[in-house]
Amino acid sequence: MKTTTTMKKMIIPMKNNHKNKPFSYKYEKGFLFVYFQKPHFNNLEVNMKEEKFLLSYIKGVVSSFTISIILFYILGIILTSSKITEKIITPAILIITGLSILIATSVVMIKNNEKGLLKGGLIGLSYFSILYIVSSISMQNFEINVYSMIMLVITFICGSIGGIVGINIKSYKK
Repeated sequence: MKTTTTMKKMIIPMKNNHKNKPFSYKYEKGFLFVYFQKPHFNNLEVNMKEEKFLLSYIKGVVSSFTISIILFYILGIILTSSKITEKIITPAILIITGLSILIATSVVMIKNNEKGLLKGGLIGLSYFSILYIVSSISMQNFEINVYSMIMLVITFICGSIGGIVGINIKSYKK
């Protein structure tokens, strides 16, 4: 009669001293030793920061447009129900746009730790870019004029101020 012996294999995670491979193994005395490489947390932290910023960036732009739509709707109700002249529309659009970007970037940047000026300004410029693209597609006679340049400056400045305020609110709460 033949007898067969079976060797038990055991996988034991251990510290990896091999830098080039994600894992290595060694079979010794009936045991399989598997050595795993320690993950690079610096890369994970950078990716998490990028994802966090991208998410807050999208939230900032979307919430800016949402606040703008609500405020424009209120402006429309006020204009139709009162005897206010149409001369107020252009300044009201600039004020509503700046205010909506300021509020949205302040709220969004509370969760971020750094670069409020840059990130808020980027949200403001993205708001203007989306508005410009949609306007140029929907209107045949669309052109960049002084009003457009004023809107560009207001969106960047209000976004930057909102980013600074949001980060300072967070540090004030600590």
